[in-house]
Amino acid sequence: QQLLGYRRTHPSNMLVAYTQILSATGMSATASCPMLGTPPTWHPSVLSMTRPAPKELNHAYVNSLDGLNFAALKSDITSMLKTSQSFWPADFGHYGPLFVRLAWHCAGSYRRSDGMGGCDGARIRFDHENSWADNANLDKAKKLLWSVKKKWGDKISWGDLIVLTADTAMEDMGFETLGTCLGRLDDDSGFWSEELGPSDQQQEVAPCPEGSGKCQEPFGAAFLQHIYVNPGGREGNSSDLVGSALQIREVFGRMGMNDSETIALIGGGHAFGKAHGRCAGGPGPSPVEQPWDSWPGTCGSGKGADATTSKFEGAWTETPIVWSNLYFKYLRDLSFVKSVSPAGNTQWEISPDPATKSAPVAHGSGKTPIMMLTSDVALLHDDSFKQLVHNFADDWALLNNSFAHAWYKLMTRDLGPYERCVGPLKPGPQPWQHVVPSTSPSADSITEATTQLQSWLSTQGARDSAIWLAAQCAATFRVTDYRGGCNGARIRFSGEKGLAINMRGTTNKLDAPLKKIQTIKDSLSGSLSMSDLIVLAGGLAVMSSSSGIDIPFCGGRGDASSGEGSANLYPWLTMNGMTGAVFKQNDLQFFLHAAKISGLTTPEVVAFMARMHLADWRSYYLNLLNNDWVPVTTDDPAVAYRAQDGVASASQADLFLTYDDDMKAVAQQFATGTDDLFKQTFKAAWNKLMSADRFNGPVSNVCADHFATDAPSPSPPSAVSPPKPMNYPLNDDGDDDDMPAWAVAIVVLVSLSISLLLILIAAVLYKQTSDASRLQFVSHKQKEGISSAAKSEAFPVGSGGRA
Repeated sequence: QQLLGYRRTHPSNMLVAYTQILSATGMSATASCPMLGTPPTWHPSVLSMTRPAPKELNHAYVNSLDGLNFAALKSDITSMLKTSQSFWPADFGHYGPLFVRLAWHCAGSYRRSDGMGGCDGARIRFDHENSWADNANLDKAKKLLWSVKKKWGDKISWGDLIVLTADTAMEDMGFETLGTCLGRLDDDSGFWSEELGPSDQQQEVAPCPEGSGKCQEPFGAAFLQHIYVNPGGREGNSSDLVGSALQIREVFGRMGMNDSETIALIGGGHAFGKAHGRCAGGPGPSPVEQPWDSWPGTCGSGKGADATTSKFEGAWTETPIVWSNLYFKYLRDLSFVKSVSPAGNTQWEISPDPATKSAPVAHGSGKTPIMMLTSDVALLHDDSFKQLVHNFADDWALLNNSFAHAWYKLMTRDLGPYERCVGPLKPGPQPWQHVVPSTSPSADSITEATTQLQSWLSTQGARDSAIWLAAQCAATFRVTDYRGGCNGARIRFSGEKGLAINMRGTTNKLDAPLKKIQTIKDSLSGSLSMSDLIVLAGGLAVMSSSSGIDIPFCGGRGDASSGEGSANLYPWLTMNGMTGAVFKQNDLQFFLHAAKISGLTTPEVVAFMARMHLADWRSYYLNLLNNDWVPVTTDDPAVAYRAQDGVASASQADLFLTYDDDMKAVAQQFATGTDDLFKQTFKAAWNKLMSADRFNGPVSNVCADHFATDAPSPSPPSAVSPPKPMNYPLNDDGDDDDMPAWAVAIVVLVSLSISLLLILIAAVLYKQTSDASRLQFVSHKQKEGISSAAKSEAFPVGSGGRA
């Protein structure tokens, strides 16, 4: 029963739980189950299910980066870049441009709407991204990079290696990068790319008609299986140059880039390498279609001079493996007219003489005219873009600085706050990382604040206000790009504070608690940030609303000076009233997506939803499960439904708990299970959200370390140890009657004995039956559960995602 309940949210840890149960008998897991270790000699071959403990490995990896010999690693990378291989000969004798493209496409999947995508996790190694049309022939880059990864092993993750290789390549071609933020942790599947598509999940969360070229935000690119826009023009129309420029601005904006960053990235990227368009048939089958020989080409050898990727052909500048601003000078000084690539795509050549500017041929000897794409020429048909083209053509230093900063942002945006960057190569904090200075509150200031907050919380309505404020402040966190959370207290500013979900008619529900907490802050003899006070007040309100839920307090948050870091952040699990949000707000699939990116497990989500009902949480679940609900119109978006009895009310998000089978099952367990079952789960959810943004590197959390010390805690005394893993027994009578170890041992041994006896009986029966009557054993495929633990290593409690 314990294992069956535990599997819902901890599928990757079931083996651990099973091992713990077996340990009571003195038996090892590997001795009893061949899938946990080396099978006995008599057992058929099986796939090993053992997996290393990712958190420990990630800690070891991050800690080792400061001592890594980067000079030797970059020397190996440079050697690989300049050593051409016959299976994919290097253009111009240098693989640098290929690896700039690999890193660009690895990181360029990032979108601001929900933080999905980016190179953290290195999911470009897996489908869906691995087989995107825009990533054609990047399988060769990964094969080339394997020679370096094989040598350095776990000392450098795939994600960090991809980005570091691109930076090293550009440095070898003459560009000075801003630096490299390290600390990317590799995923073990493409699970976190599902919503990037093409997939059913993507169509539910960010719908986009395949092949239309009209994908809208929250989708990141202009069309499926691509990073940005169609280089042949909007919807492939090479004559719509104005429309192409508008789409470039819109799509680059979806990943948080402004005009200057957009033009610097386009021109800086096109300073290197060439497009490949020799064959009209394209690059051939993708890895998902033909994994044994993906993208083999459709004419000639399919490589070298016959390579085909985009079906456009040619280099952008005369020096394709040397950093320059020639791209911008050509656009400023020359005229271009349409031409056709060998593969049949429309592109642009210099007029009147295409040979005015020529690049070396990529393979062999001779020269070939440079070319431009429709998306390049379109930059001259937008006033802002055109001015930037001229600026970068005229000012070499401006381009160097602009591209260095834009490239670093492209590579790093999905890693979250500056505190998550590690290693000796990182530059200083950038404006888009919205650094919040930490604080060091004293025990006396916490005690003084606790006394005043408890006095306020004893007044009518104060507890609900404090819980609502703290939850809305912290629930903006998303585990995809590690943005959001209460650190900084940006909920004080209009972006987060002004969301419709926080309004009741014309009254903002946050005004009163914020004003009161600010008054308390001003009266303190010591110093305590607003963000710390908001979290402290919420924790005290939780404890006073429901006995048995002890909330530890971890201080040290700072206050942001503005709400600039709140763009595209919402309290995901509240759903209703997300003013300006690009997602469908009343859609179950989005709620499940919101739960996934929140970093909470399914039981934690269901428990957190009862935050405003802690005084009688069991009735909250019983009301949801037992009533029929009708929509109502009120001045409060949190009251969208009324029970038919006319008494109980609910939000749309509340009712989603009864629409999803997994969540409904947990709600039923909370409604009928022990008090401890709910309280421990709620505590885990609350602690996780309140501390999710307290980073100490990409793996560690300030509060996890803090709880392990004798840190000051609010009154009443708080438990500092993380909660036990929650079990969801099939039949819970409410008694804590776990069997002692010796009893477990007897049960397990008797069970094994009976199993052996049954096997012997089955063997005898097998011998005595005819071939026609032999039993046929059919294995039933178990419903797969996927944990997002790889995305939630920073949390002190629990694992992330939903199964």
